[in-house]
Amino acid sequence: MARVAEKKSAGSRSLRGKACGYRAEFAGQVEKLCRLGASAEELADFFGVTVERMEAWKGEHAEFGEAVRRGQMLADAEVADRLYLRARGYTHEAVKVMSRGGKEEPVSVPYEEHYAPDTTACIFWLKNRRPDLWRDKVSDDGAGRKGSAMELTVGPEALAAIEQVMGHAGKVTAPEGEAKKCAG
Repeated sequence: MARVAEKKSAGSRSLRGKACGYRAEFAGQVEKLCRLGASAEELADFFGVTVERMEAWKGEHAEFGEAVRRGQMLADAEVADRLYLRARGYTHEAVKVMSRGGKEEPVSVPYEEHYAPDTTACIFWLKNRRPDLWRDKVSDDGAGRKGSAMELTVGPEALAAIEQVMGHAGKVTAPEGEAKKCAG
């Protein structure tokens, strides 16, 4: 991308904004750039054209458009895979290189490094994959105050279990055979 800027500053004719010539090798280049996470502006700068011209190439040259989609899809899939690993935690093989007092050759010691699940990655994953279950709910209580709301429906068996765990603190009862709806 810096090459394009150097060419322009060296006085060479700028192709920016003109209907410059598309070349078949652009498809391979654009796929690699998209896999590296290049933005539309960065791609246009690399090819020395406007974003609009590059967008037109996607429609005019099927192989170019497909290369952009494939590169972006592969980059997104790799990031999603890494996010998933962070959310679940993972282990990988590593090597520690040590020296013994600087007198001998360094010693390489293989070991397994473990990364615990990352709470932030878990939250991000769940909120995006299952927003119906994991979104932040904000409700209006009718008095103009906004706050987090939680609604829970429990049956008689669950109420009995809650009572037992809480040690009968503030006895909670539900009508026989009905679920009790609690809002808080």
